[in-house]
Amino acid sequence: MKLLKPFGTQNFVLGIGIAAATYLLGPTLKRNARNVAVKGVQGALTAGSMASQVMDDGKEKMTGLVGNMSDQRANQEMAMIYNELREEREQMKELISTVKELQQEVADIKNETE
Repeated sequence: MKLLKPFGTQNFVLGIGIAAATYLLGPTLKRNARNVAVKGVQGALTAGSMASQVMDDGKEKMTGLVGNMSDQRANQEMAMIYNELREEREQMKELISTVKELQQEVADIKNETE
């Protein structure tokens, strides 16, 4: 008798009810499941596309930031070079002035000896 107990009337009716519900609702569930799956895949693709766009935007911002940093660095280097050139020009002016003074003194000495 214990072998037949799982096949009781209540379980049998429940099984037939589930089979009938599956038979009646199966095609509708299949269509809806397909729609849900399609929408899920579309959502995943959209999320992937958005993530890719966010990564591309981040890369562009970083490239711009690095570009700005390199531009700032280049501007700093140019300013340093300009300052060095200005200092060298001032030193050159002083050197020319000293050479002119020496030339004048040599000319004065020549004139005195003559």
